[in-house]
Amino acid sequence: MGSCGSHPRSGKAEVCYGELGCFTNEAPFNNTLDRLPKRFEVRFKLFTEKCKTSYELNTSTVPFISHPLHCSFDPALPLKFIVHGFRESGEDQWVRDVAAAIRKESMSVVTVDWKQGSGIPYNQAVANTRLVGAKISNMIKDLRAKYGVSPKKVHIIGFSLGAHIAGYDGRNLTDKIGRITELDPAEPAYKDTDPLVHLDKSDA
Repeated sequence: MGSCGSHPRSGKAEVCYGELGCFTNEAPFNNTLDRLPKRFEVRFKLFTEKCKTSYELNTSTVPFISHPLHCSFDPALPLKFIVHGFRESGEDQWVRDVAAAIRKESMSVVTVDWKQGSGIPYNQAVANTRLVGAKISNMIKDLRAKYGVSPKKVHIIGFSLGAHIAGYDGRNLTDKIGRITELDPAEPAYKDTDPLVHLDKSDA
């Protein structure tokens, strides 16, 4: 982890977070009142059709695919990510309800909890969305490299700021993800911005 450039509140600046990449507040990413993404924990919880409880998904630890507690993850099945929005968490009831409803079909579901970065002030949460998008795309890259998960079978469902996170995730991958569903995408700080800044139909 490291940073370079000027202080985030003093104009043009850049911050770098290792494998997650570097982020600048220069145009077109000047929609956050000079704020830059901050490092925080993003939690991924995996649900499968054979396991009704969740499993903390972390591909940097032991291979979760071979462990009985890992819910018999099948990399050939469709993989859905659910991403919450501003001032929410991955434990909110609507996230749980959507995860339960779509698991009626054969698929795996991952809920993305970025509550540590989704709070006020709003413009900081907006800046943080780019970091969350990078973390999700890195997770998909790991799942592809280790288990053969195809990005074409990935579907990201994003609400509010989560919709734009889905766009960043799709844009970070060489092979496009199969689908993005936007649920009431956030408008403040995104209206009339460059397509690189907000969710765009070319992101999936």
